[in-house]
Amino acid sequence: DTEYDFVYENTVESRKLEAIKYFMNAGYNLNQSLGMVACLLNVSNLNKTGIEEQTEQNPLGIAGWKNERKLLLKRFSNDWRKFSWQLVFIKYELNSTQAAANIRLKRTDTLEKDSSNSCQRVFGKYYLGFKKDDQFQSVDRLVVGLQTLVGE
Repeated sequence: DTEYDFVYENTVESRKLEAIKYFMNAGYNLNQSLGMVACLLNVSNLNKTGIEEQTEQNPLGIAGWKNERKLLLKRFSNDWRKFSWQLVFIKYELNSTQAAANIRLKRTDTLEKDSSNSCQRVFGKYYLGFKKDDQFQSVDRLVVGLQTLVGE
């Protein structure tokens, strides 16, 4: 968890499992956890934890935080660059400033492709701000790979 820049593929693979387990331990079911991780993979490949950009408009971290949310991440912990702390920050946001996204996510349990009510599409739209069809199509594909990873 001390690697802040780009990491090797085997580290990315272990981060996928770590994130799924983290979200499940935080009270999300398997499908919700898979949907969340698929979206984070789409944004950062779980690989850009601490790359510092020049302006607040440039995305930062595994969720591509920008502007005020980027500043909140940095204030959240001195360890904000660490992958594990970014997972904690996501949980923090979902229980506070992003509670509306959390409520929507908790109300869904499907990973159905092309469904606007799927876990991955709800998290992508309401937590990460996805708007483009290609983003939703990408997370639909990524969630299938995660299902295979966990043996579903």
